[in-house]
Amino acid sequence: MSGLYEQYMRQLEIRKAVSQTLLYPEELKLDPLQRANLSEMMEDLNALGFQINLMENEYYVVAVPENIDGIEPGVLVLDLIEGALDHQTDIPGERREKLSLQLSKSAAIPYGQILSDTERKDLIEKLFAASEQKYTPDGKKIRIRLTEEELRKRFQQL
Repeated sequence: MSGLYEQYMRQLEIRKAVSQTLLYPEELKLDPLQRANLSEMMEDLNALGFQINLMENEYYVVAVPENIDGIEPGVLVLDLIEGALDHQTDIPGERREKLSLQLSKSAAIPYGQILSDTERKDLIEKLFAASEQKYTPDGKKIRIRLTEEELRKRFQQL
């Protein structure tokens, strides 16, 4: 997640991202508060690779950031809007950090997903290329050191 977080923060800085156009635009069902929040977030969402258009008084997700696989675009955008409502701040840097963190959590490889050798190697390379290798952006440990005794205890529990 740290690599994704850093990638999204960089995209917000340079205001440029690669988008993947959806075959069919996805309509967003928004209440007035969500609409207002979306309007405030639109510039940052565009910088991350989202393209959301207003057509006939309704919002549609037209494109999403590349490599957002297996996530419904409308649900993802609604989650990002709700997350911004939950963590409202007037400080743009904090708002962007929260948005990057939330998007990186959504786009992260799901726990338990089996990766190919190439995917595992790529993931490890990205970890070691990240500026922060010990903790995730939200403070969780990425790596831990286990003693031989701790390993034995864990395997005996199985």
